[in-house]
Amino acid sequence: MWSFLGILNQARIETERIIDNLYKPLRAKLRKKPRTSRKIASKEYLKVAKKRKVSYQERRKAIGK
Repeated sequence: MWSFLGILNQARIETERIIDNLYKPLRAKLRKKPRTSRKIASKEYLKVAKKRKVSYQERRKAIGK
């Protein structure tokens, strides 16, 4: 069963994939890839997802991030 946090993580991964696909044809025009906080976001998700019991406040903070 998917948790709300898991669904948000899947959505984040999908959006990152879309950004990558949109960036490919524009690689020559744009010097840098649009900024995304991939590493930070995945670390924050795993910090909460790995816990056995997550408190209400921790869950709400993670959803907000």
